[in-house]
Parts: sequence; structure tokens; C-alpha cells
Amino acid sequence: AEWPDAPDEAIATAAHALKSLSRNIGAVRVAEICDVIETSARENNLDRTTPHIDRLIAALKATLAALPAKNADAPTKAAAVD
Repeated sequence: AEWPDAPDEAIATAAHALKSLSRNIGAVRVAEICDVIETSARENNLDRTTPHIDRLIAALKATLAALPAKNADAPTKAAAVD
């Protein structure tokens, strides 16, 4: 996979946002890959990140697949109806 046509700053911003969200939910692998992508984009060196695209896609798929399983174990809150 290769990067779509997009300015480096837009890619860096998106990678930063995904990195932050990933850290918040404990998706360490996704956050680490996003960190590499963000840093490279800010350095205008997207060629360095190209090999990480497939890793990011795989990590995102694994994370998304794990989320429903974690949510199934979480207690549910009943909505109060007055």
C-alpha cells in the first residue's frame, strides 16, 4: 500500500490524532506505528513510513476486532427513565 495524495501536514495531523486516541484506549501497537508516521510526515519523509502502512492497517483491524469483546465484558449502565 502507498500513501494517497495528501500534504505531509495533513498526514501528520491525522497520525497524531489516531495516536492519541489509540493511547487512550490502550492500543499501544497502533500508537507506536502512528508515532513513526507522524514523525516522518513532519520531517517531510513519507517514503520512510510507506512500509508501516500495512502494519497500521493490520493493527487497526486487530484493535477493532478486540473492542467488541472488551465491551461485552463491561458492565452496562441502565438509563434512568423518570
